Amino acid sequence: GTYPAFEWCANKGDGWYLPAISEMMDAYWKKETLNPILEEEDTATPLSNTKYWTSTAFYNNDYHDEDETKADVIDFSDGIAKEELRSETLYVRAMKKFDVTK
Repeated sequence: GTYPAFEWCANKGDGWYLPAISEMMDAYWKKETLNPILEEEDTATPLSNTKYWTSTAFYNNDYHDEDETKADVIDFSDGIAKEELRSETLYVRAMKKFDVTK
């Protein structure tokens, strides 16, 4: 199935990706540190108290299988992980790793 969130992140350019649930949880716990930095950037917006998509497919414990129609989201208002249908319109936060030692 299609997952527009993946495509949106990849279209930002080389190295950009849709973060996994663990990466978005890290961002949730660090949002008070990240938001002042993001506010200073011309091309970035602060993390808001809304649901953000992750690249983590929803795992259905009842069927012991991944449900390709759903993905995990993080609700930045409370830090709780939830599942949503991939057809829902929610926020996306692309990430890019870079080497800070150079």
